[in-house]
Amino acid sequence: MRYLFKATLLALAVSSAAHAVEFKPEAASPEVAAVSVQPQIVETPATAVTTQLQTMPAQSAAAVDAMALAYQFLDKGGVLEGWNSDKRVYVALSEAIFDSEDPSYDDSFIIKRSLKSMEASLDAKRSIIQYIYTDMSAADRVSTPGTDLNVEFKDKLENLERKAAAQRGRVAKLLEVMDAKEAEMLRGVTFGDRADALMEAAIKKLDGHFDKGEIAADKQAQYEQAKANYQEAMSEHESTMNELDQLAGSVTGEAYSMAEAVSKMPLYGAITAAQFESWDDIKQQYKVAMVTVWSPKQEEMIRALLSGAAMTLPKGKQDLADYIRSQDWSTATGGRKFRDSSGNFHILGIAASPVGSSSSSERKARGIAELMARKQVATALYADVAAYEKAEQAMTTLSSSGGKDVSIAAESFTSELSQSIENRAVQGLSKRFGRRVTHPLSGQDIYVSIYSIDTSSVVNARLMQASQYQTKVLDVQSQQQLKGTKDGLDQSVRIAESNKTVYNQAEREAASSNRVVPPVATQQPVKQQVPVQNTQGTATSGTYTGGGNADAEDAFGW
Repeated sequence: MRYLFKATLLALAVSSAAHAVEFKPEAASPEVAAVSVQPQIVETPATAVTTQLQTMPAQSAAAVDAMALAYQFLDKGGVLEGWNSDKRVYVALSEAIFDSEDPSYDDSFIIKRSLKSMEASLDAKRSIIQYIYTDMSAADRVSTPGTDLNVEFKDKLENLERKAAAQRGRVAKLLEVMDAKEAEMLRGVTFGDRADALMEAAIKKLDGHFDKGEIAADKQAQYEQAKANYQEAMSEHESTMNELDQLAGSVTGEAYSMAEAVSKMPLYGAITAAQFESWDDIKQQYKVAMVTVWSPKQEEMIRALLSGAAMTLPKGKQDLADYIRSQDWSTATGGRKFRDSSGNFHILGIAASPVGSSSSSERKARGIAELMARKQVATALYADVAAYEKAEQAMTTLSSSGGKDVSIAAESFTSELSQSIENRAVQGLSKRFGRRVTHPLSGQDIYVSIYSIDTSSVVNARLMQASQYQTKVLDVQSQQQLKGTKDGLDQSVRIAESNKTVYNQAEREAASSNRVVPPVATQQPVKQQVPVQNTQGTATSGTYTGGGNADAEDAFGW
């Protein structure tokens, strides 16, 4: 088989990576100002369809896999995959699969589930950014190669020739005693028919002398080994040449096809509308499917979240608390979009982590689930997404002794998907749910965490930030005043300690009266130096129980 085909097949295994480039926004103003403009957004086809998709109840059926349920979901929503111009919404349907003999005793099943959910989410975003912009390369080639295959066997043939030459050298050394000229000719001959003839003649001559005992017996073993090695090398060389003869002209055609796509850009507002999962006990496969939605109106909502601007949508059917309470979160992962009964919209992030039997394992699961849930919200808002894909196919057609061609074909697919955010400020994330539940497919205990963000929480977080820093400034000033007052008092003590007036007077009086008694009560009081006071203000330190404290049981409900 030719090197061209082999090189092509090896090339199919090579993958390339595309890396995301972080989008750097302009720094936000440190001042927090109230936003007075509150745009009213009316119901549009885009918001209507995403609301319809979001509010549909999730289905479960043992005989239907996750992708089938996802397609039913799209059918009921009246949308197709891709761009729906009538509703001005892009719908991406994605899936991820892994083999699992039985999730009930697969210790890492929940971790695999989380990672495959992430993969499905990335695949959906790949579909969206490839729709927006793609750099694409492609190549198709069909050729009828020549018949020279010696290059493929060159190293093998050269090695065999070197092996045969070495054996001729050993034989020539033994021959030198009887015929120096013939030995020299045997050493200098190159590979070919003449070399074979000289080697044959030398072997015949040496065989005769060994038979007559004219050559020492200790040389015979060396001679026999050299003959055997030479014959082995020549036999293998002949076999290789025969193989070359058989293959010459056998490659009748080659075909190659390649497609490569690269997309890389920031993506705002691609949110999971629905997610389904299934496990097939016959195929022993777990599958997660996701319906991800992007629309211009959805991006506008994200802009409002990022800027902290107020935005009101048509009212939904439930408030956030009722929505959280009414759902079974044991089967949920990824992100969600929700519009409440007041017209506020919320972005939710959901994540789960396996829980063991110990308290430390639950603490670990809670920490992982909470951080991953926050990541789900952040990457739904904004992320730099990159996708690289390369597909290759190759085929070589060979002639055979039966008169029919034989074809060998191979194909390869390389994919690299990524999303990233780096050092982005996120404000207004609130934990909405955190509980240990049982995952219905695997029967394993998991900790599910839900975080959310909405425009009012972003505005409130910014106001809280400004208020906290104002309080910090007041605290710093108060601490400076307290420290200044204390330093002044410490200074007055040091002045009093260094003033020897009272000491000297008492010493003189005691010496003159020749008695060791304290001064009489009628003695004039000693005037002491007034301590230096802090002119910056006054403060009193201490510990107090605040008056009018609220009842602890009634302190947090209003």
